[in-house]
Amino acid sequence: MENPLNNTEEGDGQKPELKYEGSGTYSFQPHEDRVYRVLNLDIGNGRVEVRLRLDWQGAPYHQDRFDLARSGKRSEFANNSTCADIGTIKHELMQLLELLETREKIVRVDKPKAPTLTEDQQAEAIEFLKDPNLILRIESDLEQLGIVEETDLGLLAYFTGVSRLLGGIEASRSMPMGLHIKGEPSTGKSAIMNIARSLMPPESVEVLSSMSEKALVYAGDDLLKHKFIVLDERAGGQQSDYYIRILLSEGRIRHIVTIQNPKTGEFETKTYETEGPTSWITTTTTIWLNLENRSRILEVYTDPSISRTAAVLEFQAEARSRYTDSNRNWIRETEELHQNAQRLLRPGVVEIPWARFIIMDATLGGPALRRHQEKIYCLIEVVALLRQYQKESRMEGDVIVIPADMEDYRIIHRLVTRAIPDLNGDLDRRAELLIEEATRMTRGQGVPGKQFSRADLVHWTPFSDFVVRQLTDQLVEWDHLIIEDGGMGGKPYKYKLGKPLPEIQSLLPTPEELETRIENSRRARSSASKGDTRQKSAEEPSQEQADDSETDSPSEESAEEADDKTTDSPNEE
Repeated sequence: MENPLNNTEEGDGQKPELKYEGSGTYSFQPHEDRVYRVLNLDIGNGRVEVRLRLDWQGAPYHQDRFDLARSGKRSEFANNSTCADIGTIKHELMQLLELLETREKIVRVDKPKAPTLTEDQQAEAIEFLKDPNLILRIESDLEQLGIVEETDLGLLAYFTGVSRLLGGIEASRSMPMGLHIKGEPSTGKSAIMNIARSLMPPESVEVLSSMSEKALVYAGDDLLKHKFIVLDERAGGQQSDYYIRILLSEGRIRHIVTIQNPKTGEFETKTYETEGPTSWITTTTTIWLNLENRSRILEVYTDPSISRTAAVLEFQAEARSRYTDSNRNWIRETEELHQNAQRLLRPGVVEIPWARFIIMDATLGGPALRRHQEKIYCLIEVVALLRQYQKESRMEGDVIVIPADMEDYRIIHRLVTRAIPDLNGDLDRRAELLIEEATRMTRGQGVPGKQFSRADLVHWTPFSDFVVRQLTDQLVEWDHLIIEDGGMGGKPYKYKLGKPLPEIQSLLPTPEELETRIENSRRARSSASKGDTRQKSAEEPSQEQADDSETDSPSEESAEEADDKTTDSPNEE
C-alpha cells in the first residue's frame, strides 16, 4: 500500500514528506533550503523527544534535543533558527510532529502479507471451522498453549480478534469488540492477550507497545481496516482514548488539520481519514477507566486466587520439565491451523432472528442496560461469524448474511458473567467480590461490632493492599462501606457494611427459557393464523355453499306469490 505520507497533491507541487533513512533517523524537507533531520526519537506517554538538526542550504545550521510535543520548546528552537521567520519554523515543526506520530507505519513497510494457502491447508482449515466442537477445540488449544484455568477469558480475547471482521457494511449495526483485561500484576493478563493474538493471522494484527495521542489519526486510509490492534499495556496509549472510542463506535476517524502550501505560502485545511472496522485489546492494572470508553469496551478480570496460582505454578513446572521437538511442532502447527482458518472467514452481517426475545427488562437496570444489550448482541454475532461454515448463509447483493442459532446463544450465555459481570451498574466486579467476602466473614465469625480494617480485607481476599485501597474508596463513595473510625493521627480506618449491593438480576433467559419463548411465540402466531383462516371462512362461504344457497332459496317473485296465496286463501274453517 502506498504510504499516505509520501504522495503529491495535484497542482500544488511536491507535498512535504517524512523519509525514513535507516538506523532510527528521519528527514523532512518542507522547503528547498531547509531540511530537518531527526537523529534520535523517543515517543511515549505524550512525549516526542527528539534530537533534531536543521540543515540550511545543504549545511548543518542548528541542533538541539527537546520535546517536540511542547509548544514552548518548539518556539525556543524556532527562536534559535534565524534562517527563516519564527512563524514559518514553528509551523514546519508542527508538521514534523504530526508526521512523526506515524513513524511506526513508515518503518514497518515490510508488514507481512497473507500467504497463498495450499489445497491441503484450505481443506484442513475448513474441516476445523465445520467441526461441531469448534469452540471446545479452541478452548483446549488455548489451555494447552498456557491459559491455565482462564479459558473463558481466553475465549473472549479470541472472539475479540475474530470481531475485526464485523462492521464496515452499510446499514449494519454490527461493530467489532474492544476488550480490557484488568487485574493485579502477575495474574496472567498479558499471557491471555498474547496467546489469543498468536492464533490470529500476523497480517491482520497490529502489535503496539505505545502510541502518541493522534497516531490512529494518521494511520492511513485502510491500514487498520479489519485489523486486530494489540496494545501491550493501556498506559502506553491512554492519551489516545478518544480516538480509540471513535474508531470502535464509528468505524472510522476523520481529522482536519491546517497546513501551509509550500508553493503559495497559503494555509489550507487537509482531512486525514482512518478507516476501520478495528477490534482492540489491551491490559491494565487500573480500576478506573474512561467512562465513555466503558460503554464500548468489555472489561474482564483475571483470577488472583490461590487455587489458580497453584495451577499456574504446576503448569510452569510441567512446561519446563521436558523439551521435545514434537512440542515445538505442535505449537507451530496449532498456530498455523488457527491463522489459516481465520483467513478463510468472510466479513458479513449476522442476523439474530430471536433478538427481541432477549430484550432486557429496563426497570431492573436503568440506562446501563442499553450498552450491555449491545454487547450481548455483539458476542452473539462474533460466535455466529466464527461458525459461519456450519450454517446456511445467504447473499444479499455482495454481502453474506449469516443467521445466528441457539448454539451461538448457548456459547455466549456461559461467558456473559465474565464479559459483563455487573448487569445492573458500573461497580467494579472486584469491589463486589470484596464486599461479598466482608459480608461473609463478619457474619460468619462475629467480628466485634462488625468492624474491620483494610488489613482484614487483604487477609480475607486475594487482593493486594494497593487494590483493596482503591476498592474500599469506591465502596465508601457508593455507601456500600461506612467509615466508623480512624484517619486521625495515622490511625487505621475501621469500616462497617453499608447499604447492600443490588442483587444481580438474571436479565438474560437461559438457553432453555429462550427456546420456550421462541416456541410459545411460534404457537401463538400459528393459532392466530388458524383463527384468521376460520374467521375468513365463516365470513366468506365457499363457492359450493353459495351455489346450494342459490338453488334452495326461492326467488323474490316466488316469495311474493307465496305471500299472496297465504293472504288470499280462505280460512278452512
